[in-house]
Amino acid sequence: MKRKFIFILALVFYQADAQSIKIQFADSLFVNGNYINAINEYSKLGLEKASLQIARAYNAIGNFEKAIAQYKALVSENSTLGIAKFELAKLYLKTKKYFRAKELLGILTAEFPRES
Repeated sequence: MKRKFIFILALVFYQADAQSIKIQFADSLFVNGNYINAINEYSKLGLEKASLQIARAYNAIGNFEKAIAQYKALVSENSTLGIAKFELAKLYLKTKKYFRAKELLGILTAEFPRES
């Protein structure tokens, strides 16, 4: 019984370390401007950070529609993720969807009021 517990614990730590290595590899591709390969690596991970980076990569290569779709999916999964909402609002401004940008920025200012 004790051996099984140790084996399972070791397996969990191994998987966590493997995830860390995979995200570091994808991050290095992203930083070096290899956005397509970074998107492919991030999509294998299924993490919230990976989804955010996929949206940023699509934005960087100029595929704004896919970036918007990625940001929308991310925000619908986690509505408390303010950075994704803010970047989506900026992307709406970039693509001249001013009403959507204004609406989203209004939501953000209500959620995160300025503290004096």
